[in-house]
Amino acid sequence: MRGTMLWFNAAKELGALRTDAGDRLEFVGEAFAPGERPAGRCAGLPVDFELLYGAVSGIAFVPEPAQRRARMRRGR
Repeated sequence: MRGTMLWFNAAKELGALRTDAGDRLEFVGEAFAPGERPAGRCAGLPVDFELLYGAVSGIAFVPEPAQRRARMRRGR
C-alpha cells in the first residue's frame, strides 16, 4: 500500500501514517523495513508499507525523482 508519513517519535518508538484512502494508522518503530528508520523529520514523505490483519509492517520511504534543472543559455 502507499501513504504519507504523519509523524514518528524515535524516543517513544511510535508513529502514524495516512493511507492514500485517507485512513490513519499508528505503528511501532519495528514496522520500518531494515535501513529505513528516519533520522530526522519525516512528516509528509511518501511511504510504501504492508498492512496485514491491522498491523503495519515493511515501511519504506519512496525515493523522490531527481529534479530536472534548466540548461543555461550561452551567448547572452
